[in-house]
Amino acid sequence: MVIFLFLSMEFYPHFIPPDSTPYVVFFCMESLQPDTIYYVKIRLKSDSIKRKYYGFTYNPEMEKWCKQRTPWTYHPVMRTDITGKLEGWVSGMLGNDTDHVDSLKIVVRMVGTDENIESQFYPVYTDSCGYLTGFSYKDENFTQLNTSLFVLAYSGDEILGTSPMEDDRIGELKDYGWFRIGLPESRIDSIVVMDSTGNIVPSFTVNPAPWFIHINQETSTGSAGVYAREERKEKSISPIYFDLLGRRIVNKNQLSSGIFFKRYEGRVKKSIEVH
Repeated sequence: MVIFLFLSMEFYPHFIPPDSTPYVVFFCMESLQPDTIYYVKIRLKSDSIKRKYYGFTYNPEMEKWCKQRTPWTYHPVMRTDITGKLEGWVSGMLGNDTDHVDSLKIVVRMVGTDENIESQFYPVYTDSCGYLTGFSYKDENFTQLNTSLFVLAYSGDEILGTSPMEDDRIGELKDYGWFRIGLPESRIDSIVVMDSTGNIVPSFTVNPAPWFIHINQETSTGSAGVYAREERKEKSISPIYFDLLGRRIVNKNQLSSGIFFKRYEGRVKKSIEVH
């Protein structure tokens, strides 16, 4: 069964990179069950091909890119508030299944059910692209990096592209705070950095805007040579275990047999152990 529900797409890219470059969307869906966990999926569609969806959705807890046909239990989860509102960031990428899509929607499913709740489609487009890369700093002297946040690239008032900042989980990016936004040939007038709740945080770049994007080339916002490696030391070194359904396990001895994933501090390495 499918239910259609109006969704407010607060921030999303009008351009979807035709490759494996991650992008992010910030959405808000209301009238759901209060204080309830939902799976979340991004769907991309081409108007020229009916009844087929494209794209991947990223699950940061399992460190897994989920295809359209990946079981729901592998997808990222979010919890509604006491009013039934579900909002937050979700990361996606187009991948190599197709090089053309026209629209994007969000689909959610309450954990433990088989009922999909879908938003309306939002128009997007794909084309050959270049990339805006670099770091965002908290201060105008470039002494502290912004890390683990979300970057929006504006051309005038239009959000052309978006990207998660590197947090050692998404893609194969360079370091904490580094971002890479896939964009069409364009002039980027500004970038805006946001936190997990969609609020703007101070952001400074070594090379000031505007930045000119050219196909198959990288344009850099610059680096002051400051890296946030000290933040890695603050992470717990205790393993975190998940079973194949994505459920967190306090102690791996709770599994008498099977496969599980574990995650440590620093650069994340997925490890599979069989009992």
